[in-house]
Amino acid sequence: MRKVTKILLKVLSVTLLFLIFCPIVLTLVVELLSVQNFLVHQATALISKKLNTRVEIDHIRLGALGSVRADGFYVEDYQQDTLLYVGKVKVFLSRIDGATGITLRNGSISDAYLNIRETPNGEMNIKEVVQHLTKKDKKKGNFSLKVKDVFLENINLVIEQHEHRHPSYGVDYGDMHIEHITALVDDFTLDGGRI
Repeated sequence: MRKVTKILLKVLSVTLLFLIFCPIVLTLVVELLSVQNFLVHQATALISKKLNTRVEIDHIRLGALGSVRADGFYVEDYQQDTLLYVGKVKVFLSRIDGATGITLRNGSISDAYLNIRETPNGEMNIKEVVQHLTKKDKKKGNFSLKVKDVFLENINLVIEQHEHRHPSYGVDYGDMHIEHITALVDDFTLDGGRI
């Protein structure tokens, strides 16, 4: 009986040590920049395949409590032109759900370029890419991006359309270049095709 008790105590102590040290070792391994960048390159390859276009991130740093710092985030449109480039992103991820979306909060985005252009077939390049994020089955829900309390600095927006409408009043959004935007974005939601 004593031998069985000793064996059970040893198994229990080994199990407890494993349960205590395994998460610590896993956390330390994930803290390594090389491991984080490897995981990000694998994830961007998967996203590139899903979107059927090029998505890249130069460097990423995952911190405590959901903080993320990414440098050189790039998304290409289907005409092999830049759709989105972000120099630096520092945010907290308060929700990540691959099925329904991401919530970004309390951070900053700087040195970004968003180039929205009309394609030769008459559709906007951003619409083509976003359509790959929306689900065909409406029961599952669309991808959503929520932004809460994020500071934007040096944001550049280009909107180009082939057909100019020349309205008698208002704005012709046919050829618009807005540069060096600085703003605070709070309570912004992109849900499927709705903003």
